Amino acid sequence: MQLRARRPWPLFVLPLIVLFAPVAAPAGDKSSEPDGFGKAKFGMNESKVKALYPKAQEVVMPTPPPGEPPPFILTMSTLENQSVGPLTKCKVTLRFFEHELTDVQYLCAQKEEQVYNYLQKRFGAPTQVTAQRAATWVGQTSSVSEVRGTGVFMFSDLARSRKLSMKLLAYAVKKGVPIFGGSQTPGAPAATPEAAK
Repeated sequence: MQLRARRPWPLFVLPLIVLFAPVAAPAGDKSSEPDGFGKAKFGMNESKVKALYPKAQEVVMPTPPPGEPPPFILTMSTLENQSVGPLTKCKVTLRFFEHELTDVQYLCAQKEEQVYNYLQKRFGAPTQVTAQRAATWVGQTSSVSEVRGTGVFMFSDLARSRKLSMKLLAYAVKKGVPIFGGSQTPGAPAATPEAAK
């Protein structure tokens, strides 16, 4: 089977997958759940994470219009050529909500089937697979999200990610920003969010 070109998933989608995923008992114990990225643990302050990974490159976020401050503080940094399990040459995006590590997104060199097999071997059968072909594994304090056909997956702190998701959802509805390719407000034009480079 030929795989489609893989690219980072739009900013809104993966956190919203976590938001709407049902909370269920994890397949294993809490110690088997992801807790961050390497020495950087969920909830760690952004400055401490950057001290641990000084090669992380900060992502330039869009500047809000004058007089319209952002409704939340969201920053991101990236690391190249990282590894997770058997997956190599990964681009890792560290996302901070209110300056605390909230999500870790991976885009690795391996084919999408290899990515899914690694996640299934490590975390067991997914808790849920949605109509958008997104697989989620939900534990006690963290979750894993993977969108089939992209090879992108994310480790998330449940509590912080859900707070971020609620703010993203409210912001998207207010601005008429499409999520999952559809309009969120009546009459808002559908559009495809530009993929992160």
